[in-house]
Amino acid sequence: MAKCFCNRLHAECDPRGCDRAQAEYPQTTTLEQLSTNGCLTCSLLAHGLKLPEIQRVWQQVGGVWQPDEGKLRLEWTPTTGRTIIRTAGSWDGAYWRHFNFSLDPDAPKSEAGKCPGLSRQPKHPLTYTGSPDAFGWLHRWLQDCDDNHGCVPMEVPTLPERVLAIHSDRVVVEAGAGRPAFYTTLSHCWGAESPLMLTTSNRTELASFGLPLSLLPQTYRDAITITTQLPRDVRYIWIDSLCILQDDMEDWRTEALKMSSVYGKSYLNIAAKHAANAHGGCFAYPKEERPHKAFRIPATNVLVREAPRPDHHDFGVHHQNTMQHPDPLLQRCWVLQERLLAPRVVYYDSDEMLWECKQRHDCQCGAMVTMAGFKDYWASAMSTGERIHMGKEHPITAWLKVLHKYTAMQLTFETDRLIALEGIVQQMRATGSAGDYIAGMWTHRLERQIAWYLQDTFQAPASRMAPSWSWASKRGSVFFGDAGNFTMTEAPKSGAAQIESVTAFEADDPVSGVLRVRSKAVAMTATVTHPSSSEVPATYQLKDSQSGQLVLNVRSDLIDEDDILGRERPLEMLWWGQIWVGWAYFLLLQPASMSGFHERFGQYSFDVAQTDQKSRLATILGHSEERTYDII
Repeated sequence: MAKCFCNRLHAECDPRGCDRAQAEYPQTTTLEQLSTNGCLTCSLLAHGLKLPEIQRVWQQVGGVWQPDEGKLRLEWTPTTGRTIIRTAGSWDGAYWRHFNFSLDPDAPKSEAGKCPGLSRQPKHPLTYTGSPDAFGWLHRWLQDCDDNHGCVPMEVPTLPERVLAIHSDRVVVEAGAGRPAFYTTLSHCWGAESPLMLTTSNRTELASFGLPLSLLPQTYRDAITITTQLPRDVRYIWIDSLCILQDDMEDWRTEALKMSSVYGKSYLNIAAKHAANAHGGCFAYPKEERPHKAFRIPATNVLVREAPRPDHHDFGVHHQNTMQHPDPLLQRCWVLQERLLAPRVVYYDSDEMLWECKQRHDCQCGAMVTMAGFKDYWASAMSTGERIHMGKEHPITAWLKVLHKYTAMQLTFETDRLIALEGIVQQMRATGSAGDYIAGMWTHRLERQIAWYLQDTFQAPASRMAPSWSWASKRGSVFFGDAGNFTMTEAPKSGAAQIESVTAFEADDPVSGVLRVRSKAVAMTATVTHPSSSEVPATYQLKDSQSGQLVLNVRSDLIDEDDILGRERPLEMLWWGQIWVGWAYFLLLQPASMSGFHERFGQYSFDVAQTDQKSRLATILGHSEERTYDII
């Protein structure tokens, strides 16, 4: 007989106090089955979902309440005891709703044999994220991680090159390299105005006399308060603006390359998620848009409450940063590597606290429990286990997911586009499964990484930062097709482009980073049919240069003001292959300014699942000839 829907809630129960600790019940997947399977816990969950106040929540998303409403999914974390019912919804999560179930924290314990399988959860929302209750949440997360995950080794790490030593009334910049001690790090937004900085002119003063806490920006003061309230005695914190010489480019470049170590050895990374600048602080008084009251199930001590959010998009492995929320921190490129490099991160949001470590993610509202987390996915992908590397958690797959998020974020200086990933690059290189690193790309499974296209901006950096075949040669959000749904045992379809060689890239060498490719190609004449606008590149009509019979419409990668109506240019349409399942992908090449070389102009892709599209692919390949190209 299959296990009960709620069986996992009783997995850690003592059989002497719970008659359901080892019980088995028919599998339940609908509300009707939940109500009638004879299980006490399932019955409580069903009654909670049938409360009029909860039914109205489901009706608000456009559906009509039905007793056997769809499939129900149980989310449960054993160490925190959080219990969430996730209702069925649309594929994109727009209609998902989550309901938190817990025991009234003030109610007496259940009698023996009447265990509901539910825990007493701390009350949410908090009135203030800097309160003793808030620190209680943080301490529980840390304890859970220390006891069950080991994300932070027990051995005392060595300090970074410089750290801030925390005293009762001030902080002092100290040389830390080589000294053993625990320390925290801070992720924050600088804002339009630069915060207090370490410079060559004040370094001696800050090392000798330090800075009074009263002169520090609010975010720094809050981070120091959090550090001093940790269960472990931590007396050092690393803050970028005060631990790197901001007017010494050599020191900045040297320290910027150490981020893998600086954040990787941190006891805890503190993220001021909602603060737009150094004065915004970490702590906040939550203000929910609408109340999410907990309702008691009649004649029980069980409370049910709608989760304030259906999910947290910025923390999901299958989500690009949506920019839907006003909190600015996770929109910053530099912060992406900080959150992935640090073993664990606590986020101080405008309405709650959130948690990420290498093995778990959580938040006070409960929405993160229902998601596949990005940080723990990345940690798994960086594992050297052979089983993981053969599947969808291969480092190259994870790298594409990183780029999908990263390129949608913001940089103050576009010249940082590659260096702001350097810490992640070091982690990737350590796996031994990615090959050589060249201009934002890895030589292992390079054919998949080249199959990208731009989603916005459609501009190039002011100076050449990468070869045209690399995503880093463009500004804007980059998409890699079905990047998350292939395993590394899959190979492109036969007849795809063959990468014969790739050379290292040097920014000041115009013919470095050469990609030599051999594949089928068609010479085309491209004519502008819709000129470029300020937001969208031009649309071209392609015709086979020899017969003129093959006619296609494509769009270039970049906005070009010279792309006026009727402009013609020669292009090469290079067959790249069916890189993603069911999709045909072509690279569009144009002659480079240096004779004998080509540059990427754009891409052309379409779904070959339909009969007419298969015919289109056959027609294009029928006009093609085998050729070799050097792409820069």
